[in-house]
Amino acid sequence: MIGVKILKQSPPCGVRVSGIIIGTPLPGTLVTPVPGQGPTVSGRMQWQPLTPSADFSPFPQPGAFVLLEDELQGKTYKDPYVSGTRCFIYAPLTGEELNMLVTQPGTGTAPGFVKPGMPLGAAASPAGYLKAGVTSTGTVLFYTSEYTSEAPPVGTTSEWVLCMSVW
Repeated sequence: MIGVKILKQSPPCGVRVSGIIIGTPLPGTLVTPVPGQGPTVSGRMQWQPLTPSADFSPFPQPGAFVLLEDELQGKTYKDPYVSGTRCFIYAPLTGEELNMLVTQPGTGTAPGFVKPGMPLGAAASPAGYLKAGVTSTGTVLFYTSEYTSEAPPVGTTSEWVLCMSVW
């Protein structure tokens, strides 16, 4: 992770939207609109972490939606959202960099080993995270933008990694 914000592009070129979050995801998670939702809360769509049927499944919509930190409430990237509350989402353009949650990071010499250019796709678990090891170009959502050889803290299976959007 570079810095302390999810969105690294300055000035941002993508689109910011807000909605109501379902679940308790962390910022840096991929989200998708809740399918078949009924009446909206306060006129806002409901969003949930992206849950593909399997690792690297084809993306269900054009473009990616990334959960940002709730700066209005003084929250940081380490603070999970509370289900049913307002959330802030960013739809990046191709080439924009964001700190994203990556599960089982890297495939190098140790956990946490990533290098620039590693393709990342949607992980089936945990919901909304990215995962290295994509083999089909149609399922690549992001590429890593940083080099790190640090292992994540003991007991963790994911970490924030600076990634470039390819959608």
